[in-house]
Amino acid sequence: MLKNEMLEGRTHLTPTHGRRLLIVDNDRRIVDLLKETFLNMSYRVEVSYCGEAAIVKNNIGKYPCAIVDYSLPDMKGDELATGLRAATPKIGLVLLTGFKNAIPSDSLNLFNCVFEKPANLEQLEDAVDRLIEQSRQQEIKPDTTIQNYLVNQAQVSRHFNATN
Repeated sequence: MLKNEMLEGRTHLTPTHGRRLLIVDNDRRIVDLLKETFLNMSYRVEVSYCGEAAIVKNNIGKYPCAIVDYSLPDMKGDELATGLRAATPKIGLVLLTGFKNAIPSDSLNLFNCVFEKPANLEQLEDAVDRLIEQSRQQEIKPDTTIQNYLVNQAQVSRHFNATN
């Protein structure tokens, strides 16, 4: 299934900029609805129908946010959340499930927010926007103070070595 899905996914791989979203659900109707909804809102969308393929796609693409179902053919949503965060610790995770009451609370705590199917699409969009913005703000950026200090130290060292 992974090989077929990866080949199928090649037709809509997304660039590495903009509002990017990974959607993971084995129900193609839900995937199609979410994909169309978020594409119409100028998102760059990648889809996956199983957890293993989603992890591979995230390892390549490092998505800022993912909407995932809990019951997938190859793993549960908590396993997927752990796999996605292994590669992208700051990824925003939205759980979209029809069985919220059947999911252990420690599994629910792995997600930034939880929606029950059928979800309000406006609220889902707001949650995804918020998580993507949080992900952007948490990106590790080089500390220019430390970089400047190291450059200055190197210059001082070269000058000192040249004069001795």
